[in-house]
Amino acid sequence: MPDGVHYFSPLRWLLAIMLELEKRTGSSELSRIEFALWGHTTNPSYSLEEVVDNILDLRQRRAAAPAKRPFNKKEIAKRGENYDKKADNFLDYSDMNMRYLRISGVLQRKGRGLIIVPTKHILAEKLAKSTASAEPIMEQYKLLCTGAPLPTDSVDVAKSLLGDLIKQIKERHILCDISDLPLNTPAEINIARQRIENTLAQTDEIQYANDQRN
Repeated sequence: MPDGVHYFSPLRWLLAIMLELEKRTGSSELSRIEFALWGHTTNPSYSLEEVVDNILDLRQRRAAAPAKRPFNKKEIAKRGENYDKKADNFLDYSDMNMRYLRISGVLQRKGRGLIIVPTKHILAEKLAKSTASAEPIMEQYKLLCTGAPLPTDSVDVAKSLLGDLIKQIKERHILCDISDLPLNTPAEINIARQRIENTLAQTDEIQYANDQRN
């Protein structure tokens, strides 16, 4: 980070932005141009509230713009005036960085942008609670090499995620039996969670295929 002391997780920071967006608008969706100008080119040294203010201002003005491409070009040039790196970074790396972020499984494509995966919402909330750290980079590197801890390593968090998924399948009237699985440890609970997630993913794929046919 700019202070030379702290490090940050781009995923956690972006989740914090998207959760604040959801809090204000009802949706965590972030468009490609919003991600380019105020997502991957910001960090926790920025004010979260101001970043989201800028995203919503951009969204409102872009919706009213008669021509989107000229508007985007103008906004990129304007944002570049207060950006200490090349303005080309805004779009040159945005698609690549969005692909990397989707690999986490917490985010998925929404149009040309991103949205939090509904089944991973509680996990997203837990991850977003810590966006920056002053821990030395070598200590973080060693931790990653040995296996970084996840929120789901906690019994309470794992149970919370599982409970949310059970609620979702009941609301959608989807059958998924996990009564044969033990639920005593985080690992066991996460196995049950993965079974439900797989069932939800398969159901969504079938629904998508049916929608395409119709």
